[in-house]
Amino acid sequence: METISRRLSIFLAKRGLIEEDEVDIIRFAVELLLTQGIQIVSMLVLGYFLQFFWETVLYLCMLLFLKRYTGGYHAKTYGRCYLITMIIYLLVLLCVEYLNIYSLLVFLPAGLGIFIYFGPCLSYKTMLERRKQQLHLKLSLALCLVLLLLFLGIHEFRYTIEIAAILFFTAVMMLPVFWKKSKTI
Repeated sequence: METISRRLSIFLAKRGLIEEDEVDIIRFAVELLLTQGIQIVSMLVLGYFLQFFWETVLYLCMLLFLKRYTGGYHAKTYGRCYLITMIIYLLVLLCVEYLNIYSLLVFLPAGLGIFIYFGPCLSYKTMLERRKQQLHLKLSLALCLVLLLLFLGIHEFRYTIEIAAILFFTAVMMLPVFWKKSKTI
């Protein structure tokens, strides 16, 4: 991905479409668009063929919304990131398919507990920035819980289980960051 995005940004600079000092910024943006695009398309195609299309759409919406405010583990390579993301996606689908509504009794308290105790695990320049991020995390969690209760209320247990599983696995992906920080202290 890096090679493709680097070549494209250099090509754009040689054509005069971007400034030379913008090459690195454009390279990063193109790389991000390519990697995110491949993951999203992969999940949508897989979800369609596995007959989990709407579950996949919900997963992507929740993940994009939650990850922005929670932070979490970052793999060192695109391949590892893709693999971990797809494994977690498939684990959520397995939960949707095979777990019953009582699994909420495990996933929800565990996920929320991790979020409350550890979250968010992002770097901050100021205390005000940290407080703002914590507020956004709380609002995100509140929205997830409202969706969860809505689906529970209309007896759409598949989506209720999925939201709980997404919260749980997103929270679990925050833990390696704290383990790493605790080893360096």
